[in-house]
Amino acid sequence: GAGEEVRLPRYDKAAFGGLGDRAAEESWPVVKGPVDVVLLEGWCLGFTPVDENSIECDDLRAVNSALASDFVRLYDNLDSAVVVKVQEVGAVFAWREEAERKMRE
Repeated sequence: GAGEEVRLPRYDKAAFGGLGDRAAEESWPVVKGPVDVVLLEGWCLGFTPVDENSIECDDLRAVNSALASDFVRLYDNLDSAVVVKVQEVGAVFAWREEAERKMRE
């Protein structure tokens, strides 16, 4: 609401040797309301959970669980969503490599 302050989480791609994690809370910027638009970016946004029996990789079970709980609550609070699609999925890997190279510089 008006005058309310909120810390905006940031992601640190360099954390845990490049595996990534949420940045330290003290580094998050503070925004004072009201705001008209909030933009979220994330690899799992827009995805929905799948049947647990169809998951072959154990590492994806935690992701699927989050999609079934945390993400449902998030989606319930969104007014709209925009999806940016790439023509070549290889571009995504190139962008990741570029970001990692820049982090090392």
